[in-house]
This record gives sequence, C-alpha cells and structure tokens, in this order.
Amino acid sequence: MVLTAAEVTDVVSHLRGVPRLVVAMLYGSGLRIGECLALRVKDVDTSERIIAIRGAKDRMTILAESQVAPLLEHLGHVRTLHARDLASNSVIVPLPYALSRKYPGSETSLSWQWLFPSTRLVTRASELTVRELGVLTMPTDGTMVRWHLHFSVVQRAVAQAARGSGITKRVGCHTFRHSFAT
Repeated sequence: MVLTAAEVTDVVSHLRGVPRLVVAMLYGSGLRIGECLALRVKDVDTSERIIAIRGAKDRMTILAESQVAPLLEHLGHVRTLHARDLASNSVIVPLPYALSRKYPGSETSLSWQWLFPSTRLVTRASELTVRELGVLTMPTDGTMVRWHLHFSVVQRAVAQAARGSGITKRVGCHTFRHSFAT
C-alpha cells in the first residue's frame, strides 16, 4: 500500500511526540520500523544528514532536512534521560556481542544510547527482544537496562492516526517506507 503525499501529511498531523518523529523518519528516510527503533545516537549525523543502519548488511540513508530540527530537539531529551540514568549509577544500554569488553564504558556512553529509548527499565532481556536484536551483553548483577522504544507504541499510534485522518487504505508503519520509495 502506498499513500499520497497529502495522505502522509494528514496521518502524520494526527501523531504527537516520539511516534510522530519516528514515522516522519520512516517516510523521510525509507527506514523499516525495526531499523529506526534500533538506531543509536552515534548512527545519526545531523550535520551531514546521514543515517547509518547497522545490521547484517550495513547501509547509509539520508536524513530528511525537515527532520533535522525535531531530531536535534529530541536528542536534547535523550541527553537529559541519559544524564539521569548516569546519576543513578545502575542503568546501562545493552550492546551487541562483546562490545562492552572491547570498548569498556561504552554501555554508559551517550553515543551508544538508543535514539528512541524506552521510558521503562528492565532487568533482563525478553525472549522476543533477543530474537530481534541478536546476542546482547546483559548484566547478571541486577543492573537495570534501558531498551529502545517498543514497536507496538508506534504501531498503535499509526493505527489511531490513520483512523483519525479518515483514510480508508490499510496504513501501517511499513506503508511509510513504501511511500518514501515512490
């Protein structure tokens, strides 16, 4: 399913907060929802307008000019949340494979934090998250872990925005990626 530019604008206008920014990035950069939510702060270069997507096949894509200012504002909120996590001395971000051994202290570094962090903290990885992200370094000492925003948060917001806009087409997160490509 592909939306027209007017339909995309209508749906996005019904979104607020982080889901709005995520959907704007899906549309403006052609990202998949999983790729977008798994972005780290270090993966986005706002000055060059480039996004690095990490995975089995690393690739680069563009950051839409219209998303630079909202993203910079959002990064300010991420910095604030990260500073609060650092002050508690008991919150880390999970890292892939053995990166925490290779780069000591990286699990508390701002550059490795999720671009779209969850508001909740957990003490262990769920089976679903491990399947999605692969092997991650997980603490065994009760340290709290901050994951990225869950897919369902954005999916529910998109469904509600599509209903609110009155669009009769089936609209999901991946629709914005298809709409970007056209």
